[in-house]
Amino acid sequence: MAVTRQTLTSTETASPVYNNPTENGNSSSASPVSDASNNQHTNITGLISSSMKNFAYLWLAVVLLIWGYIILVNTFFFLKLKKYNLCTQTEIIHTLAYCQTKLQIESNVSIVYSEHIQSPMVWGIFHPRILLPKRLLQTLTQEELSFILLHELAHIKRRDLPLHLFGMIIQGIYWFNPVIWYSMYKMKQDCEISCDASVLGVLTEEDYKKYGLTILTIMKRINELHLVPGTAGFISKQNKRRIIMITQYKKTSVKWAVITLLCLTLLTGCASLTGSVNSSDKELKNSTKNSGSANTTTPEAPTETQNNDAAPEDENISVVNTVSFQQYFDLLGVSKDTLLETLKEEPSKIDEGGLEFKENGIRIWFNAEYTAVSQVFTDRIDIDFKGAKIGDKIDSFKAAFGEPVSDNNGDMHFKYDNGFISVNYDTQTEATFAVYLLSEDF
Repeated sequence: MAVTRQTLTSTETASPVYNNPTENGNSSSASPVSDASNNQHTNITGLISSSMKNFAYLWLAVVLLIWGYIILVNTFFFLKLKKYNLCTQTEIIHTLAYCQTKLQIESNVSIVYSEHIQSPMVWGIFHPRILLPKRLLQTLTQEELSFILLHELAHIKRRDLPLHLFGMIIQGIYWFNPVIWYSMYKMKQDCEISCDASVLGVLTEEDYKKYGLTILTIMKRINELHLVPGTAGFISKQNKRRIIMITQYKKTSVKWAVITLLCLTLLTGCASLTGSVNSSDKELKNSTKNSGSANTTTPEAPTETQNNDAAPEDENISVVNTVSFQQYFDLLGVSKDTLLETLKEEPSKIDEGGLEFKENGIRIWFNAEYTAVSQVFTDRIDIDFKGAKIGDKIDSFKAAFGEPVSDNNGDMHFKYDNGFISVNYDTQTEATFAVYLLSEDF
């Protein structure tokens, strides 16, 4: 019995212990698989946390960089602005006061000019100033100056500068979001078109064309634009679209455009504001050609005939007689006396020594010596350019004159005979809206 007892005791003592229960009945030894999973989860969490932290630093750095750039540029611009000349000419001050009365603006606005200013613009939220190029101020007619001042004052009345400032703040915060950048880009375009609508709202229909021609005139003088952030200007990089909208403008459509703009702003916040303009495009397209032909007097005016055989008695069919562009192209190189004798019309003077022949629907400029015609401008829709007409797609001019010698942001030049033909078209719709006949390419 003693031997048996000793053997059992020895056996119990030598047996390995696989489980050592705790008071709760759980095993005290951890599984190797569970440890590896926990370590992997910890590593992923740490990596995400580190990445978010780095992105936060990057986001803050870019925000500060963008805001710092805007503040720095405007600070330098403000210091330069102090050196510019304050306009005190009586005629210009009276023109400004007249424009302010038209737009019902009572705030104190001053005009500053300098040869370092490239394009008309407005700057300043609390004390707005209209900035004008010195050379432009010396050559503009009083009517053209009033158009420019009306546009810049429209920016002030609409409070576009605070809106631009708010947009730049949002753009700085959401610099990583391309939708915000695109929305700001489109908003600035629509801002210019809305200002055009505000100006056209106080002009007569006879002045619509003159306003559009003023934009084209200034466009021709400015090669590059480097606008200061926070300014609003008269000329932008989307002037072709603006000209199209001017030719399609109706005073009755402004109310609906504004309502649509407000609805889009409330619904989409920082989304693009292009809906405000596109909402009225469909309504405006129906009157484009009719309004264009009504505002232009031509040597061979369009006539209306009644076709009783082919149509009911109450249906009128308009027949437009076209005029060949060749008769105007042949004016290039002729003297002023020959020009007046050919057109048989008393012209009115325009900027840079040019002449406007309203009955013929053209504008003329001379060479530097003022001895020969160097440019002929027209936007008449009844002139035949070898089968193409103003208002057609730009491809129709390619089919008529072949491949262009240059195409620069909506200004396509064709070689023709001993001169050149410059066709202005909208880069988005590709619709043409004006033509320059040139003795030399530039």
